Amino acid sequence: MDQEQHSRFIRANRDQAAAIWDECKKLKEKVGDAGISSVVNHAQKAAEAAGNLCDTSGNLPFDDARAINARKQILQYNSEASAMLLEAEKLIKERE
Repeated sequence: MDQEQHSRFIRANRDQAAAIWDECKKLKEKVGDAGISSVVNHAQKAAEAAGNLCDTSGNLPFDDARAINARKQILQYNSEASAMLLEAEKLIKERE
């Protein structure tokens, strides 16, 4: 990975985290069930964590240990947020 790839990675994952966060916000407005709200909140917090890491690691050198660790964490947070969002959507459909 070079600096340009690192920058693209950060931008793409920041966009993904923002999209997940926005979708969670929309779902929160629809959901009254506490169990589903908890899942949505978890997804939103994971997406927010990914976005924050993108913001703090975007200017680091690509080969800096902090940047490498941040990329791993960003992937984990976005993956977790996506999975939780899908779970919330599944629960909503089951209750309809």
